[in-house]
Amino acid sequence: MVQAGFTTEELDLLRRAQDRSDSLVAIEETAMHAVRGEVRDASGAFTLRRPPDRAMAIRTMFDSAYHHQKARIMAPIDSFLAMAESRASTELMAFTVATARALRVIEAFLVLFLLVVLLLLSHAPLEGAVAGARPPAENHAGGGGPGTPGRHLDAHRAR
Repeated sequence: MVQAGFTTEELDLLRRAQDRSDSLVAIEETAMHAVRGEVRDASGAFTLRRPPDRAMAIRTMFDSAYHHQKARIMAPIDSFLAMAESRASTELMAFTVATARALRVIEAFLVLFLLVVLLLLSHAPLEGAVAGARPPAENHAGGGGPGTPGRHLDAHRAR
């Protein structure tokens, strides 16, 4: 249960319930053995024989001492459940907030990416339009004026 994330306090509550349930088991054992006519000896073992006492077994299982022991067991279990539920709700809320924040960051990056793509796509036709607006002599090698590289190469080829 530690690996499942339960806290020390939560596990202590379950241990307390377990310790208390041992007394309830003793009451139940006494009732079941009474039906068979077995009674505890001085050491606590059911070695003494008596006539079966079903009425005593029923009284034992339904008397106030039994219900009191049951309530004592359930109190730490109820506290455990409330504590675990509260912790889980808090962790879920923190996860929800972190997830929403991460989603907003992802959305921001997506918007930024789309803006960059749109800017690049809108800039490419402008470059073509600007290139098309240049005089033809500057648009290709060899068609430029005396200082252009294409002109120089043409002069060497002619020799």
